[in-house]
Amino acid sequence: MTDKFYMQNIPLSLGERGGGEGALVSYLSSLQSFNKSQTGAVYGIANGWSRTVQGLEMDMNEPLRVDVVFDFVCPWCYIGKRRLEAALEDWAAEHPGDPRPAVRWLPFQLNPDVPAGGISRREHMERKHGPAGPSPEKQEEVAALGRRLGLALEFDRITVQPNTLDSHRLSRWPVLAGSGG
Repeated sequence: MTDKFYMQNIPLSLGERGGGEGALVSYLSSLQSFNKSQTGAVYGIANGWSRTVQGLEMDMNEPLRVDVVFDFVCPWCYIGKRRLEAALEDWAAEHPGDPRPAVRWLPFQLNPDVPAGGISRREHMERKHGPAGPSPEKQEEVAALGRRLGLALEFDRITVQPNTLDSHRLSRWPVLAGSGG
C-alpha cells in the first residue's frame, strides 16, 4: 500500500496570531509537531501521513517539496525561514533515513514600484502607511519575535528602501548554474 499525503491550506501568514503582514512565506512550523491541531498543522496517522491542501494527493514515496515565496525586504520572510529551518531539523531527527524535504525558494517583489536605485525608507513608509508611518508597537512586536529567533531586525537603521529585483536575480545564479540553491 502506498502512503498518501493529503494537504490542507497552510496560511501564508507568519504572524504568531495567524495575522498577515504581507508575508508570503508558508508558515511551516507544522512540520515540528505532527499532532498539533492548530492552523497549518500536520497530522500524524498510523501507517502514513495525512495532510489536508484542498483535496490534493501526493505520493509520500517522493520527497516532500516545500515552496517558499519570499522577498528579501520582508521581515516575516526571515522569521519564516528560521522557523522552517528549525522545523526541517526536527523533521530530519524524527525521520532518519527518509529523504529530506526539498525546499524551493521562489522570488516575489513586495514593492515592485520602488525604482531600481531604491528610495528613501521614510518616503516609502509614508507612501505605504501614511504620514505617521508604521505603528511603532507593531514594528517592536515583529522585532521582538525576530530576536526570539536570533534575528536582529533593526528597522530604525534602514535608510533606503531597495528594489529587490537584482537580489532575486543574484539568488537564482546557483540554481541556474546547477549547484542547487
